[in-house]
Amino acid sequence: MDEQSMQEMYRLTKENNKMLHSMRRSAFWGGLIRWGLYILLFIVAPLWFYNVYLQPILGKISDTNASAQSQILTVQNAWKALEAKFGIGTSTRQ
Repeated sequence: MDEQSMQEMYRLTKENNKMLHSMRRSAFWGGLIRWGLYILLFIVAPLWFYNVYLQPILGKISDTNASAQSQILTVQNAWKALEAKFGIGTSTRQ
């Protein structure tokens, strides 16, 4: 081989090596970005959706549940007071 073909081969080899390193670096950063998008999609997005849309609805249901329980307790107390007033529910038979 002559000197000119050796230099051309060396130049092509350096260019190929540079291109391969660039491809590897691009694949690495692309993989990191893909993982970041997956994390956003499968972890952050459901948490955001819950906080924005579901939590207010569930909070209203919880408040309604507490209100219903207090109303039931009020009715039970009124019923006990009524029983005590009229002597209903207390059995004196044996």
